Amino acid sequence: MTKRKNSLLLKAAHTLIKSLKKARSIASRIETKKIRAIGIILIVILTGFLIFNSTQKNKTSSDNKDYYEAFTLQEKENAESKFKIGIFIQKISAFDPQTKTFAADGYAWLKWEEPIDAWDEWDEGVRADPALTLEFLNAVEHWDFVKDISPDDPYIDGDGWSYQSVLFSGRFLANDIDLRRFPFESITLPIEIEAEDFWITDLIFETDDSGSSGISSKNALQGYTLDEATFQTRKHVYQSSMGLNADAKEEFLNENISIYPNFLTEIHYTRSFAASSWQLLLPLGIVSSVAFLTPMIDARATEAKIALPASVILTLVFLQDGYKKMLPTSLSYLTLLDKFYISMYISALAIFATTIWYANKITRAKDEDKPTTALTIRREETTVNFSIITLLCVALVAIWIAS
Repeated sequence: MTKRKNSLLLKAAHTLIKSLKKARSIASRIETKKIRAIGIILIVILTGFLIFNSTQKNKTSSDNKDYYEAFTLQEKENAESKFKIGIFIQKISAFDPQTKTFAADGYAWLKWEEPIDAWDEWDEGVRADPALTLEFLNAVEHWDFVKDISPDDPYIDGDGWSYQSVLFSGRFLANDIDLRRFPFESITLPIEIEAEDFWITDLIFETDDSGSSGISSKNALQGYTLDEATFQTRKHVYQSSMGLNADAKEEFLNENISIYPNFLTEIHYTRSFAASSWQLLLPLGIVSSVAFLTPMIDARATEAKIALPASVILTLVFLQDGYKKMLPTSLSYLTLLDKFYISMYISALAIFATTIWYANKITRAKDEDKPTTALTIRREETTVNFSIITLLCVALVAIWIAS
């Protein structure tokens, strides 16, 4: 049995050695030109894979400790109290993509029809203002956050509704900013309000449908166009009772669940297409176009021909460094403009390689043949450049569609 195993191992080793020798023989017959061509093709394929693979969004972990859902009809009917909630945003400013934060100020209000039992009571037994239960969930820098109640005592309007509002001002976190389509991206800035002290069994929110909620028309961020503001009520489900295990088990039949009423405002902006095109795409297009003028230089001026695409590549590096300062340094994906630059780099590199090829060709030509060779090179180089431009245009369209 041992001899049979040894025989099989020797046979496998012999076959492997024979295959390696054959592969070496094939490789030795491949010309240097073909090896270079294969190398370039592999680089292009790898680059394309990296570009298109980067369009995939990160999958959200399935073990999140909190999530959102819409109120069910039963939850609305069973809730002890109901608040109508609305918001008016006076100002949005200081959007910072590095930290994913923005500043906002405005008013949020509560309205109710009848006496509400579901709010805090002070130790002295005096009922507190209903608006005190409102928590701005995605607010940052709480030490500098302004939250003033107005009026001090709930006001009853002409329709018999009790009313109280909160004047707020501070910075908010926009954690879901997606810059994949930069410089033509759309961003959503959220303001999330939650009842700090009550579960949905005690209190739910209803959107104030009177038409008062909205955003000032002057809220245009620099470089962006204001699209719309949307408002929705929902419930925030935590897979934690925050230590109130017995109460949670009684209310939700699960000691590790707590559900709070939640109100979300989202302000939608789109980056200005005209501004982005003028400021970012026009310089890129002009610089890249210079490389395609290389065939117009006489083939005998080899130094000038080689210097032109090389200078274009260096200029692209400086241009890219400029727009990178507009983006967070920790992005884990390529933006649309990144992909455009990669395509331009590859095109400029292809032109550079073609220029070197023909420069070597005319250098080796005899002096009396150089005028004829130069004409031939110009025709061939023009054809090659046209092919590169065509492939570049196809790549840019494909990137635009895929991003």
